[in-house]
Amino acid sequence: MSILDKLFLLAIIGAVFFAAKVLKIRWYSPAGVYTVASVAYIGGAVFLFGGGVEYKLWGIIWWLLSCLACMLGQKISFSFVKSAPLPAVPDADSNDTAPAIRYKKTPWILLVLIIFIAFAGIMLSLVQRGISLSSLLDISQLGQINHNAAVDRYEGNSTPSLDSQLFVIFYYFAPLCGGYMFNFSDGKLSKVITLLSLCPALLSMAFFNGKSTFIAACMLWGSAFLVSLIKTKRGRIKLRARWVIGALLAFFAVIVLLYISMCLRVGDLSAETRAVINKKILVYAFGHVEAFPLWLETVELGVYDFGANTFMLIPRMLGFAVREQGVYGFMGNSNVFTANRGIIQDFGIFGGLIFWFAVGLISNHFIKNVIRKKRSFISTALLTASFFFVLYGSLIISPWIYTSYVAAFAAFAVFVTVAELNRR
Repeated sequence: MSILDKLFLLAIIGAVFFAAKVLKIRWYSPAGVYTVASVAYIGGAVFLFGGGVEYKLWGIIWWLLSCLACMLGQKISFSFVKSAPLPAVPDADSNDTAPAIRYKKTPWILLVLIIFIAFAGIMLSLVQRGISLSSLLDISQLGQINHNAAVDRYEGNSTPSLDSQLFVIFYYFAPLCGGYMFNFSDGKLSKVITLLSLCPALLSMAFFNGKSTFIAACMLWGSAFLVSLIKTKRGRIKLRARWVIGALLAFFAVIVLLYISMCLRVGDLSAETRAVINKKILVYAFGHVEAFPLWLETVELGVYDFGANTFMLIPRMLGFAVREQGVYGFMGNSNVFTANRGIIQDFGIFGGLIFWFAVGLISNHFIKNVIRKKRSFISTALLTASFFFVLYGSLIISPWIYTSYVAAFAAFAVFVTVAELNRR
């Protein structure tokens, strides 16, 4: 990408942020999160870590236009919102640390049970692989276990049993519930319990090389956290420095854990190996910024699938679609194209922008319900799903092609219902 192209791209990014300010887009809305995440990926890839990669400008511009379309949808949705007095909420600047909404013991007991079941799933997987607990205390053996799991998965030698597949749902269900309950915590112990919900996915990454499992779990936890924050603050959220610092520390902690997991898989910490791992980390973080625009410039469109790629689970269950291992072949340095590839295959270039407009329009309706309704079971679950879609979709692919994610959200809707019915 030439200097002129980069300057043009900077102007487009500036225009997107200017539009966000004019449209009064809230950073904690799905449209705001999608825009911030997309600009962070694009900016990091093109301006910070791009190296000698030749990024295709048109694809990146379309990506930014999809952010603008999502923001416009959110703005238009305000015209459908009838003015109504907001429920009372404690002053955000007061010294009262108690959450605005408090639950009885039932959802907390249920959360502990869900986390326990997720841990049981890890233990079952270890037993099925014939791995003893003592071997996990040896770093060299742990590295070999991690490496063997990766090899088996990529070579197709690993066929998980039905019960272990069911336990995987809890690796995602637990962080959903944990992230949601964090803002309803009234003590350090309850906060620790909510953070423990990430540990099963972390162990999956440490033992079985499940990096995508851990990344998704972190996004699920963050999505549910945002929704409960909106619920407790009634949408009156002020961005605080400690939140930004906490988010940055959490981000770097995830990067460090991913790096350790890759080191365990390789089992070698020589300078050459570390250089390879560093390159892979950059590809995992920014490879989609290269792959999606490259695909968009080479693909021939004309026949559309109208949701079969973005929401592949339903046609796959009906036998109309087949999900290939790895989903897509490589293009450039990555086989990750974000959810936008499936969206364009489903609805086309212009139709894809309409799709993102609809995401902004509908997700803002969920925010309205979460803020204004005393009990909003379905909207809470769907708003969380919207946040997860823009987070996971802006980095990897549409999550709604995987049975485990859909099942986790169905279970989460039940959990939210139980929690809301147990308000104090």
